[in-house]
Amino acid sequence: MQAVLGTTAVFAGVLVAYKTRLIRVDRRFYRFVAGAAIGFLLLIIANLLFAAFGGGLCFRTGGLGIVFGIIGVVLGACFLALDFKQVEDGVKYGAPREESWLAAFGLTLSLVWIYTELLRLITISNQAQ
Repeated sequence: MQAVLGTTAVFAGVLVAYKTRLIRVDRRFYRFVAGAAIGFLLLIIANLLFAAFGGGLCFRTGGLGIVFGIIGVVLGACFLALDFKQVEDGVKYGAPREESWLAAFGLTLSLVWIYTELLRLITISNQAQ
């Protein structure tokens, strides 16, 4: 239940910030999110390699897990802002109805990402207690 409420809160917060223009989605924002996503992907790959070869470093548990979980939620929120911009541009420029599935898929993917990161954070915090 905590992850569902957290995901809903992140969605509502990003939507309000986007509609009030606290978040401006422009080229610079796109570049920042793309760079952060590539870095996060490389981190996940490094973590998988450490786990596969029995390395002692793990980015998904303990204190590092909490830090990277929060980064994952923030990155998911950034992708939500990009999705809102895609929907807004689609409406503004008259995208065909048949293409609406793309925006819906993007929103769903971002929400699932935020949800799983929040689940991971809850699991890590429960293990620490």
